[in-house]
Amino acid sequence: MAFLTAVFAAYAAATVNASTFGVNAHVPQEAVADEVVEAGIRWVRVDFQWSAVEHERDVYYWKRNDALIDRLEVRGLRIYAGLGATPAWATSGSEFSGMPDDPD
Repeated sequence: MAFLTAVFAAYAAATVNASTFGVNAHVPQEAVADEVVEAGIRWVRVDFQWSAVEHERDVYYWKRNDALIDRLEVRGLRIYAGLGATPAWATSGSEFSGMPDDPD
């Protein structure tokens, strides 16, 4: 039994170190990012909100997202980014969940 326990422990350690698993963290704070690293997770899914980046047409605010990316990359985390949240100026539907009037 001790042999099997050792084999499973070695397999689990190798799997965690080479993990391709991730976590959906939205906008993780420092402590959460540290916990993700401690858990052996190497990918973080982050949702970028178009409405926060480009609240007004052709006026961009990347500071918050740049800081988030820096915070994750310094820990060696890889980022799977999603983009959503249509700004009011870009949709005739509901802000945030409306489809863009012009996909370009």
